[in-house]
Amino acid sequence: MIIPLIVTGLVLGSMLKSEKRRISKKKLLGVSALSGLLNAAHAYAEYLLTPQQVTFRGFTVARAAGSEYGFVISSFLFGLLIVIVVIGIGLVYGRKRGEAEEEELEPTDEEESTLKPG
Repeated sequence: MIIPLIVTGLVLGSMLKSEKRRISKKKLLGVSALSGLLNAAHAYAEYLLTPQQVTFRGFTVARAAGSEYGFVISSFLFGLLIVIVVIGIGLVYGRKRGEAEEEELEPTDEEESTLKPG
């Protein structure tokens, strides 16, 4: 589904534009829940708009009765989790990369002794 990817892009864009480049857990969960709700609403609308029976290459395929709730719930969970996973991976990567850059910038004891006059 495309909605969680759009929401993830908006969140990452706002994080990159801000000076802090951090996001609170509360905001991340709120955005993820919104993504899940939008994805579930999209799935429900898609379920309502598709016909009961679909003919595909000569075969008639009918929708299973009662599968609507499972489809909507799984769409909600997907929308919720995909935002958390993608942003979580990005934050972990950013922290690891930031730690590596800090280690490169700090001079070692040998470098400090050669830089000091005397």
